[in-house]
Amino acid sequence: MLKHVAYMHQLKKCERRLNKHHIYIAHFIPGRIRLKSELWKQNEGLLQNLMNVIKEEPYVQSVEYVTITGSMIIEFTVKENPLADQIEQWVNVLLNTHTYIRG
Repeated sequence: MLKHVAYMHQLKKCERRLNKHHIYIAHFIPGRIRLKSELWKQNEGLLQNLMNVIKEEPYVQSVEYVTITGSMIIEFTVKENPLADQIEQWVNVLLNTHTYIRG
């Protein structure tokens, strides 16, 4: 139980970091996460760059995006709960790339 609470706390921390960059978790289930951002609407170049970086991360199976809605779906391999440290690493990569590309 305590392990689950720590896991959820770490995920909330990642969510707050994303929100500071106007990226929101629209949906999350084990194995799949949908991120949305108004900044991504009609910005295919930014989404393509983010997708190329994220799909190279460990455990990521596929990444798709929709520029009209400004959303990105990341599907990943699940072994019990996805490792919170791994998700935090993905958030770091995503935010570093997002910040660098946007300038």
